[in-house]
Amino acid sequence: ALHRFGGNVQRAADYLLSAASSSSNAPSAAPHSNNLAASISKVQQTHPSVQVPPTMQQKSKQERIFRCTNRLEKHPNAVDTLYKTIQRVRQNPKDRKYWTIDCSLPAVQKLVATPGAMDFLTAMNYQMIQRNSLQLQFYDAATMYMGTLALGQCQMESRVYREAKRSLQFAKEIRTIFSDATSPQERAARASHLQQVPTLSAHNGGLGSPIFVYFDGVDEDPLPNRSTKYLTRNFDGDDTLQDVLHWVASQASVAWEHLVLNGQWQLLDKNQRNAKPLYLSDNRNDRGHADQHADDGTNALHQTLQHLGFWPSGKLVIRPAAVPTSQSPFVARPVGGTAMVSVKA
Repeated sequence: ALHRFGGNVQRAADYLLSAASSSSNAPSAAPHSNNLAASISKVQQTHPSVQVPPTMQQKSKQERIFRCTNRLEKHPNAVDTLYKTIQRVRQNPKDRKYWTIDCSLPAVQKLVATPGAMDFLTAMNYQMIQRNSLQLQFYDAATMYMGTLALGQCQMESRVYREAKRSLQFAKEIRTIFSDATSPQERAARASHLQQVPTLSAHNGGLGSPIFVYFDGVDEDPLPNRSTKYLTRNFDGDDTLQDVLHWVASQASVAWEHLVLNGQWQLLDKNQRNAKPLYLSDNRNDRGHADQHADDGTNALHQTLQHLGFWPSGKLVIRPAAVPTSQSPFVARPVGGTAMVSVKA
């Protein structure tokens, strides 16, 4: 490792730790561990003053469980699946059918590919016994309790987990809205919004400014009954953001209600980095407030696209209203114990 990184001890140590972490997923972990131990021994011989940090496998089981949980908080489906799996074993400790995880299932393959999931299962005493099977080697009540404790804390306390889960639920809701057959009331509502969408003027050849509207969490497959993951239409520069939202509502009328009337959804300028949600109010006399999450505290609904910077093009993203920010980042920890590791939310 030292030769590979030109004598840089820190980079060599990081490489060895990374190799140790990835080895836990491979069936041939034992030979690799021997090679790793030999490499570390050589580093200690040639650089006796260098202290190589312990690998994840060398840490206590409790610390491994809580560290892995902190890594998993961005992946709510993995957290929920692991919690159900471990809880099922705890409720049926003598039933061996719950001790095996079939890795040939697509959902399980997605689970084990999640960063931290395999390390978590290894800490829970699971081992890959065949290419497509994870087997619990022995039942340990204390380990199972720590696993459900850490995952349960994540579900209840982690803002990152809650926001990621809301994003998944929002994407599912959006797909339902665009795939369901519309009722007569919905068709009438969409037609009403469409009547308020201005036509493109002829002075610029009818081209206008392309506006793209994305939906948070919809980033893999196209929207139902569409060939893209977003909505797009051209507008004139003197059209307003209200015109754009009427057009979005002509595709799904609930968008106007959730964006403008009740604030369940938020609209962000995707062209800006770390942009705050735009403040939207149907009241023309409402010029906004500094605490309404808008960059300048003004009501953006009646401002022109050119004024807002959506010319010659613009990208918007619709997302669910943000989860209130907690005072401190989530850190999985034993009851009454100190934090294992701090992860910034």
